[in-house]
Amino acid sequence: MRHLILVLLFSLPVSGFTQNWALISPPNTPVQFFNFAPELNFSSGSELWLQDWAGWSSTLINLPVTGTEEFSSDELLFVCGDGSYSDGIYKMNTSTGDYSVVEYFYKPQFIEFINDSYYIGYDGGVAFSSDLENWETLIASGYDTTFSYLFIDESNFLAVGHNSNNWFFMHSLDEGATWNTNDIYLPINDVVYNKNSDILYVAMGEGFSENDGFLNLRIME
Repeated sequence: MRHLILVLLFSLPVSGFTQNWALISPPNTPVQFFNFAPELNFSSGSELWLQDWAGWSSTLINLPVTGTEEFSSDELLFVCGDGSYSDGIYKMNTSTGDYSVVEYFYKPQFIEFINDSYYIGYDGGVAFSSDLENWETLIASGYDTTFSYLFIDESNFLAVGHNSNNWFFMHSLDEGATWNTNDIYLPINDVVYNKNSDILYVAMGEGFSENDGFLNLRIME
């Protein structure tokens, strides 16, 4: 779930369509991940950037930040790490920039707050907690398997991960009690689920296959 952080501003003059792109992140700062709550925030390498009324500020985390989730109006949860003993979930005070560890997970990829619980995907599985203290395993795998996306719609669960062989979908119709797995033999670049239409949109491939592109699937049915 990495995106380029740009905002499209447009006008419609009589003579035709004109579009102007406005950069809203600090210039010359690569963006690997971004989110919108509690303030606009993004990661650039090992820096976590936050925007408030005074502008942008950054905090050096020393580990790559891969995801954020709002905890309160002035606190932000973030996951970071690329294979160290410090990998895991951290909580940051957005006013001071101070942060502390919540729980350790190896190479975390995302953190999401869904249905009153926090979910984290990492190298080794997917776990969840309602209080950030007691964690339960939703999916367990070896550390050679990474989980990068999770979508939940009532009892319908969909996890997306990959290992050294291929990417795959894991789909459950009973809140994660049992799972079906579908292999995808192209690298997945991004996944978005539209609950209104029950359609999963998948961007996949590296430009070397005629199957590369932007696809939509009804795998959540």
